[in-house]
Amino acid sequence: MTFWALIILSVLAFGISRRVNARLSLVRYQAARVRGRYAVFAGLFFVMDRLRRDMEHPRFSGTDPLFEYDAVDETARVNLNTAADKGLVFLKGLLMALGVDEWTAEEISLSFMDKKDEFLCPEDLLSLEGVTPEIFERLRPYVTAYPSRGRFQVNLNTATEPVLSALAGSVTGGMTHANRIDAEGFVRKLTAYRAGGDGQEGTEDDVPVVLKEIAFSSPERAIAAALAPMHSARPLYVRAHVEAKDASGIRTVLDAVIGTRALEIVFLNIE
Repeated sequence: MTFWALIILSVLAFGISRRVNARLSLVRYQAARVRGRYAVFAGLFFVMDRLRRDMEHPRFSGTDPLFEYDAVDETARVNLNTAADKGLVFLKGLLMALGVDEWTAEEISLSFMDKKDEFLCPEDLLSLEGVTPEIFERLRPYVTAYPSRGRFQVNLNTATEPVLSALAGSVTGGMTHANRIDAEGFVRKLTAYRAGGDGQEGTEDDVPVVLKEIAFSSPERAIAAALAPMHSARPLYVRAHVEAKDASGIRTVLDAVIGTRALEIVFLNIE
């Protein structure tokens, strides 16, 4: 009798032990997630404080014992929620600059113009007609999505050549009487100007873009005049990416878009 009682008690103890271990694991996991959230928010506030002290240099990255962080000028990219203001020609031009054929680029652009809801993230592009995973991967570095506030603007100091080409191409024709060759010349002269004396972008001698100081031809000046209202001479939005990793290997990732005028968070996602 005593033997069977011991066996029953052992089985019960084993079952209780398993349930306790499972609950302890869950508690440890939840505690790690809480610590991770605190760590990534600490990283976000660190980025915001650095922006407060130096708004002229929005691109930086680094590590801390609690987190890793990266900040980039989001105004160098195209906000999908204001790009519709530029019309079909702009997105079609961007797609073609990235190697998408004209027919597919037009199909995607028409679907984009028909979309009524705001984009919550760049991945929403995959819901458009014609956007394949491959095409999306081509677009991803050049687009962003956060709530639209005000008109379409891009920082010409930091915008990439495909974005500049699409912008210049979108104002050729009747608006400026410029053509594709003029648009290419505009982009070439602008990027050479902002690269500074060493001809390399991203170095200390880079020059802020002042459109009226660049030696454009007459058609190129017409393009510059058409784009001037869209130019943001300073970063209006900065994207912060913060990662924290617990000792147990649990990762917490935060992405935020920060409006630089009032240092307000306009987009936030934590995974």
